[in-house]
Amino acid sequence: ATPFRAVLVANALAPPPDPDITLSQISEIQVDYGQTATWSLIVGNVGSQDLVVDAALITSQTACNAAITTNGGGFTLTPGGSASITGTVTPTAPGAFSFELFVDSNDPDEGPFTLTFPGEALAPNIQGPALVADVQVGQSNTIGIDIDNTGSAGLSVNSIAQHTSQTNCNIGSINGGSDGSAPFTIPAGGSANLAELIYTVPGPGPYTCTLRVESNDF
Repeated sequence: ATPFRAVLVANALAPPPDPDITLSQISEIQVDYGQTATWSLIVGNVGSQDLVVDAALITSQTACNAAITTNGGGFTLTPGGSASITGTVTPTAPGAFSFELFVDSNDPDEGPFTLTFPGEALAPNIQGPALVADVQVGQSNTIGIDIDNTGSAGLSVNSIAQHTSQTNCNIGSINGGSDGSAPFTIPAGGSANLAELIYTVPGPGPYTCTLRVESNDF
């Protein structure tokens, strides 16, 4: 008997062409508290068919107000193309904040995506020591006032003046400190000699001299 031989003849098919979405890396956003920052996400198409981005939405916000300003309504990318989704974010409190961006497309293999944008709202923090000094009644006394900025942003000292509340204290003058007179800025983590206070205590017993410092400390 003649053996039967079966021959399979076929073509190896290439995978069907489709879009392929790529997204840029997300970095932490740093912005001074009270200011507004911009953010962006680059969307690319490394596939062989048009990529249709159906939606880009802010879905969650923590300690901030975020908004999309460009390409939030959807767009189409030809193969090899890219576009940016951009927006703004305004922190509502000093410290950490974040928001989430939802991105969906016609990529059959990847997505939809929910992306977290982390951030930090930088703010100054003014710290001054409670000074204690024993003085003679009726004699003039001079004392230096030092201020520390323990925050994460520059501290702008706008003015220094006598407070309306004094106890057994007569303030003679408030002069500029060794680091200059207001207005001036103390960098984050820095300190400065804020002022020189000259005063007298008219009577025996406890006394309190109070200054009013205007700054951008929230």
